[in-house]
Amino acid sequence: MEKMVHEDDDRVSSSVWEHAEPYDSESPDSVYRQSVEPDPILHELIVTLFEIEKLEEALDLCLRAAIRMSGMDSGGIYLVDEQSGALDLVTHFGLTDKFVIRVSRYDADSERAQRIRRAKSLFTSFDRVVTATETPFEEEGLRAIAIVPVRYHGKVIACLNVSSHTMEKVEEAARKNLEMMAAHVGSALVRIRAEESRRASEQKYRLLVEHSPFGVIIMDRTGAIVDANGQTSEIFDLPKEQLVGTNSILLFSKREREKIGRVFETLEEQKKHSGLVFDTPDGKVIRVNVMAFEAEVPMVYATLENISEQRRLEQQFQQAQKMEAIGRLAGGVAHDMNNVLGAVMGAASMLKLETTTGDPRSEDVDTILSACRKGRALTRDLLGFARKGKYIKEVVSLNDVVEECQALLRHTIPKKISVTKDLDANLELIEADKSQIGHALMNICINAADAMSGEGVLKISTRNLSLKESPEAAFRGFRAGTYVEMKIEDNGSGMDEDTMERVFEPFFTTKEKGHGTGLGLSMAYGVVKNHDGIITIESEQRKGTKVTLYLPSCGEKTQVLLTEREPEKVTPPKSSDETQGVILIVDDEAMIRNSVKRLLEKMGYVVLTAAGGRDALKVYDEQKEQISLVILDLIMPEMDGTETFYALKNIDAEVRILLSSGYSKDNKIEKLLKSGATGFVSKPFDLKGLSDSIDKALN
Repeated sequence: MEKMVHEDDDRVSSSVWEHAEPYDSESPDSVYRQSVEPDPILHELIVTLFEIEKLEEALDLCLRAAIRMSGMDSGGIYLVDEQSGALDLVTHFGLTDKFVIRVSRYDADSERAQRIRRAKSLFTSFDRVVTATETPFEEEGLRAIAIVPVRYHGKVIACLNVSSHTMEKVEEAARKNLEMMAAHVGSALVRIRAEESRRASEQKYRLLVEHSPFGVIIMDRTGAIVDANGQTSEIFDLPKEQLVGTNSILLFSKREREKIGRVFETLEEQKKHSGLVFDTPDGKVIRVNVMAFEAEVPMVYATLENISEQRRLEQQFQQAQKMEAIGRLAGGVAHDMNNVLGAVMGAASMLKLETTTGDPRSEDVDTILSACRKGRALTRDLLGFARKGKYIKEVVSLNDVVEECQALLRHTIPKKISVTKDLDANLELIEADKSQIGHALMNICINAADAMSGEGVLKISTRNLSLKESPEAAFRGFRAGTYVEMKIEDNGSGMDEDTMERVFEPFFTTKEKGHGTGLGLSMAYGVVKNHDGIITIESEQRKGTKVTLYLPSCGEKTQVLLTEREPEKVTPPKSSDETQGVILIVDDEAMIRNSVKRLLEKMGYVVLTAAGGRDALKVYDEQKEQISLVILDLIMPEMDGTETFYALKNIDAEVRILLSSGYSKDNKIEKLLKSGATGFVSKPFDLKGLSDSIDKALN
């Protein structure tokens, strides 16, 4: 049996193949179909092959039939590899494992494979094929072999090898039966092989489609769905049975259908459309890739990806960037406005000192000072939004803040609005500026009351919340840990999407002109952010709004980081001629320096001025023995207040420094106070605030 000679054991004479009589398998298949009456076994085989689906089962059936028809006792069938041309043993019977291993494959360029592909049959005794001893071939004990190529349309697709351990030669009848069988089964084997390949391909396609992370749909050119995978059902919340037959255009919102229709219209010219984004009626955002392909019936293939969450996160990120940009702008405007107000308040305070009871100018001065105080309140709200306001942090309970807020609301909002509370009795403490948090809560509650048009329910609740790490939480600004949550809910008019997008912007308001500054929620936003917290808002028109604050818990921490109280009244100087000490004013704004200088001189101080950090160091180094106090602005160009502070401390560790600024960021004030600053006075300051802060710093 030719196949039973290994590639390395080249002992089969070419003459054995050249004189393989009496049948020459170069003859057409039809010769055997017409000249020999089919064997009953062959007839049964051919009928059975029409019912078989697996190629391996068909080959095994063919081999057993060949053995029965030839009267032999063993054999195997090789398939020709369609790609490489090599011969692979697919099924065998009656042979030892050792022998099978040796003859399991013949490479395409081997003499045996080449002769088989030339459709040469061989009927001979085994000793003519192998003469050596002590080999697997000799040990197998084979005597007669028949090697018959199986063809389809003249091309060899397989090789039928039948052998015997007892027969000395292949009988004439056996030769005819084997040749006839080889001539008849070729088409059946090709069909079964093709069907099996098709099924494997379909199964692979089905596995790929069903396990795809994307939705996949097959449609006709009108958009009607022919097939869809499970992910598509999940995206649209519809079973596959309902999807099939539905026009895909109907799965998307009405405003998208015209666009989708245009895509189908252009498929003849443009076969592929990528990155299309459409909305569904229930608000999902779907990215779609469409490709037309030609088959017996022209079809359209589409993949779908639900990017609703991705789009939501992108919008959150864009909103955060916008708010950050607006915050920087608001902070800059508020800082400059504070300097202007400071100069005006300083001048007005000087006039106030010079006027007496009954002076007609006194009322005008009071009006100027009142207007300046209102302007100062506005800039502080702006700075709150910009996260650059003055913060005095201590350990507080949000429940206490709520209680104080409720007491104020009784006198602020209409009586028909009911305020209810649901406060966690075991609420953890937070580290916060109680005044700022209270101000933010009041602003939110007043906005809620306005939205209820004089009647409704305002609910404030608190609870502890523990958050684990997750990509979405990190994106939204949350870090793993414990938080205190405070919700403010109303059943007012609610907001539409456009209003929601701008709700935290400064000066944005839906109220009538003169009924709000538009700084309430923006200030709350800035305050919460500056406490390393998160503020979210949910709203639905005609149903109400829910604002939620998340502030980091400080657990058992009770140390007060910084406290500062405003005294109730000023202690004026005893005499304008009385010298109280020498004060160095450091500020880059000339009008602030001059205004404060005049006030302090009026209060009896000797005043030195410096326009920046470097000037201040020079003046202090020269006159440190006389200088009692330095009033240091924190926000200056070139050498800023922080750098100047530490440089002054290097000159004199005991120097008294009163910090002054319209805003602070990154807890700069707290750090400097811990490093030895004597106190802090907020710009723009009036006579009362300035006088008391200086008195406290010096004493």
